[in-house]
Amino acid sequence: MDIDGLINYMYSRTDSNGELIIPGWPQDGPCEEDIEMTEDFHLFYRLQMRWDEGDVRRLIRECSNEYYALIELGSWYADSETVYGDEPDYEDLADVWEKYINIQVPLTRKEELEEEAASKTGDGIAVYDLVYRAQRLCRLASLKAPQIIIDRETDLFVQAMAVNKFADKLDTIYIE
Repeated sequence: MDIDGLINYMYSRTDSNGELIIPGWPQDGPCEEDIEMTEDFHLFYRLQMRWDEGDVRRLIRECSNEYYALIELGSWYADSETVYGDEPDYEDLADVWEKYINIQVPLTRKEELEEEAASKTGDGIAVYDLVYRAQRLCRLASLKAPQIIIDRETDLFVQAMAVNKFADKLDTIYIE
């Protein structure tokens, strides 16, 4: 599914009370001690969304532009002898580079990363996931990963952006 289709699908699945249920993101699986309890269950997020059709149109434009910039940044890294993380010369990519790639805190320090990322991307409930997905998408593009892998990561990036911008609440649920 393309970006436009995924966002429209998410919006169409949002009920009249603003509730949307989406599959959980891979890094958020159960802890090892919870595996026995959840091996027959699947992780989902129950979200309280606050968006309308105008928000959807703006989100489609923003996600599309940032997706293409992240792919271009990944290609730039792959085609140059630059160390991953060096700033590109392209002015039109600078905003996306600054927002997602030029984060000085390692992904392993989640709380610190959330603070720095929030100052660049907005203070939403999925700011860490948004930066994580953007960096993975850029990195996969730089590695020239198969398109199916890039497509899946794009879906996760789009979901993270929608959740970060328009979700007021996120509950983790397990469904059999």
